[in-house]
Amino acid sequence: MNNPKLYENVGKILSDGVETILKKYLSSFNGSERKILDIGSGPGSFTYKSIYLNIKDKIDEMIGIDQSHNMVMHSNKYYANDKLSFKQLNIEANDIPVEFLEQFDYVFSFWALHFVKDYEKAFSNILKMMRSGGGALLVFPAQCVLYVVYNTVWSKPCWAKFIPKEHLMNVPYQNCDRPEIMLKQFLKTVGLKPEVCEVRSFRFTIPIALIKSMSNHFMIFSIYSCFRFANRIHSSV
Repeated sequence: MNNPKLYENVGKILSDGVETILKKYLSSFNGSERKILDIGSGPGSFTYKSIYLNIKDKIDEMIGIDQSHNMVMHSNKYYANDKLSFKQLNIEANDIPVEFLEQFDYVFSFWALHFVKDYEKAFSNILKMMRSGGGALLVFPAQCVLYVVYNTVWSKPCWAKFIPKEHLMNVPYQNCDRPEIMLKQFLKTVGLKPEVCEVRSFRFTIPIALIKSMSNHFMIFSIYSCFRFANRIHSSV
């Protein structure tokens, strides 16, 4: 989605579902996490209001990244300041810019990684950008009704032309009975050490008025569960 204003309206609903999780982890910040990264920062509102404002006195710098030029421009216009900035970067990039390598004490990502196509590349890049001993809190869908709907519709020729393949979500653990176990195993293969990995159920309701206001930009998020985990890298990495 490249419409910042529309995304902000829908994003408010998604934000409510993770506030409790986020506050729990922000309260444990001890002052050693000086440089922060937010992956998939979108229009910047959640990055600024829910993360930055709660830790601004404990950090030196925070950067939000997103692959959308429109999102980054919007974020810098409305939310950037001396400590917070937004830059365009695809987490699946083959070459991560030097200024991002081994730079971050803590990495956040909320409702973004389900658009990643190459999970190994994305998580390997996250590892490359973290400092030794750093941590991460990443939230994304484990199993999602919308994923089934999208793929069902996309498989029909009459609708496929309206839904570019790159816009489809990627939920690799959709059909797993114990997705958290599969995720733990995967994380270890890329060099990350999961401290907490669990599935939580969420149900989101979108008001009719908001749906009508979307007009031809109609999109419904109906995510029922997500992963929440904190990754710690061994100091020897």
